[in-house]
Amino acid sequence: MPGKKVKIDCLIFSESKEIIKNIEQKIQISKNHKEKLEWSYDIVEEIKSLLSCEKFDNKSPGCQYCRSFARLKKDNYHFLE
Repeated sequence: MPGKKVKIDCLIFSESKEIIKNIEQKIQISKNHKEKLEWSYDIVEEIKSLLSCEKFDNKSPGCQYCRSFARLKKDNYHFLE
Protein backbone atom coordinates (compact mmCIF):
# COMPACT_ATOMS: atom_id res chain seq x y z
CA MET A 1 0.00 0.00 0.00
CA PRO A 2 2.90 2.43 -0.21
CA GLY A 3 1.89 5.67 -1.87
CA LYS A 4 -1.82 4.96 -1.54
CA LYS A 5 -4.10 6.82 0.83
CA VAL A 6 -6.35 4.44 2.67
CA LYS A 7 -9.48 5.87 4.25
CA ILE A 8 -10.40 3.90 7.33
CA ASP A 9 -14.01 4.17 8.39
CA CYS A 10 -13.54 2.27 11.62
CA LEU A 11 -14.44 3.70 14.98
CA ILE A 12 -12.15 1.23 16.78
CA PHE A 13 -9.12 2.30 14.75
CA SER A 14 -9.97 6.01 14.96
CA GLU A 15 -10.36 5.94 18.72
CA SER A 16 -7.23 3.85 19.33
CA LYS A 17 -5.12 5.95 16.99
CA GLU A 18 -6.23 9.12 18.76
CA ILE A 19 -5.56 7.61 22.20
CA ILE A 20 -2.09 6.49 21.13
CA LYS A 21 -1.35 9.92 19.61
CA ASN A 22 -2.43 11.71 22.80
CA ILE A 23 -0.42 9.42 25.05
CA GLU A 24 2.68 9.76 22.86
CA GLN A 25 2.38 13.55 23.15
CA LYS A 26 2.22 13.24 26.95
CA ILE A 27 5.28 10.99 26.91
CA GLN A 28 7.24 13.51 24.83
CA ILE A 29 6.60 16.44 27.15
CA SER A 30 6.86 14.58 30.45
CA LYS A 31 10.08 14.64 32.40
CA ASN A 32 8.87 11.97 34.82
CA HIS A 33 10.21 8.55 33.78
CA LYS A 34 7.67 6.65 35.86
CA GLU A 35 4.81 8.45 34.11
CA LYS A 36 6.37 7.79 30.73
CA LEU A 37 6.58 4.09 31.52
CA GLU A 38 2.98 3.93 32.75
CA TRP A 39 1.72 5.71 29.64
CA SER A 40 3.77 3.37 27.46
CA TYR A 41 1.92 0.43 28.99
CA ASP A 42 -1.35 2.14 28.09
CA ILE A 43 -0.17 2.33 24.49
CA VAL A 44 0.72 -1.37 24.53
CA GLU A 45 -2.83 -2.16 25.66
CA GLU A 46 -4.25 -0.13 22.76
CA ILE A 47 -1.93 -1.95 20.36
CA LYS A 48 -3.04 -5.33 21.70
CA SER A 49 -6.64 -4.26 21.24
CA LEU A 50 -6.03 -3.40 17.58
CA LEU A 51 -4.11 -6.62 16.90
CA SER A 52 -6.85 -8.76 18.39
CA CYS A 53 -9.76 -6.93 16.78
CA GLU A 54 -12.72 -9.27 16.27
CA LYS A 55 -13.85 -7.30 13.23
CA PHE A 56 -10.56 -7.80 11.34
CA ASP A 57 -11.14 -8.60 7.67
CA ASN A 58 -8.03 -9.64 5.75
CA LYS A 59 -9.66 -8.49 2.49
CA SER A 60 -10.21 -4.95 3.75
CA PRO A 61 -7.46 -2.42 2.90
CA GLY A 62 -8.49 -0.44 6.00
CA CYS A 63 -8.04 -3.48 8.23
CA GLN A 64 -4.70 -4.28 6.60
CA TYR A 65 -3.52 -0.71 7.21
CA CYS A 66 -4.75 -0.83 10.80
CA ARG A 67 -2.89 -4.09 11.39
CA SER A 68 0.29 -2.61 9.85
CA PHE A 69 -0.05 0.50 12.01
CA ALA A 70 -0.46 -1.65 15.14
CA ARG A 71 2.53 -3.84 14.27
CA LEU A 72 4.71 -0.78 13.69
CA LYS A 73 3.69 0.65 17.05
CA LYS A 74 4.25 -2.75 18.66
CA ASP A 75 7.82 -2.73 17.32
CA ASN A 76 8.33 0.65 19.00
CA TYR A 77 7.14 -0.66 22.37
CA HIS A 78 8.37 -4.28 22.20
CA PHE A 79 10.56 -3.82 25.30
CA LEU A 80 7.42 -3.66 27.48
CA GLU A 81 6.11 -7.10 26.58
